[in-house]
Amino acid sequence: MTVAKTREKQSRKGFKPGQSNNPSGRPYRSRNKSTLALETLLEGEGEAITRKTIENALNGDMTAIKLCIEMLIPLRKDGPICFDLTEMKSADDSAKAMASILRTLANGDITPNEASSVSRIIEAYRKTLETAELEDRLEALEQKV
Repeated sequence: MTVAKTREKQSRKGFKPGQSNNPSGRPYRSRNKSTLALETLLEGEGEAITRKTIENALNGDMTAIKLCIEMLIPLRKDGPICFDLTEMKSADDSAKAMASILRTLANGDITPNEASSVSRIIEAYRKTLETAELEDRLEALEQKV
């Protein structure tokens, strides 16, 4: 079913997008009862639990060590990508930069996700350069008049 048909069907029912059909339901941003219960149990004990975990880690408990390391050094979602990229001085240079990314991807030096991320950055930079070039041309035309 298409989005248009779904919206049409909803409008026939009388529901508007973003409107709940259960107004007495769970309030927005309310917290789970189990989360609240756990917070109540741990209230005031956080420091003692943290201290005990550190003591266990220092005594060689691998699970405690893992917990402490994860808290001290969170996992990185991504890292720096190193490869040769042609310099972009004008919007026309973006094709060369994209070719450089494609070559690096084909060589296996970067992953498809990394190539996609860099491509989006290059596209945004291309648009910025293009806008700057258009503004310069417009300013030159205005000065001639």
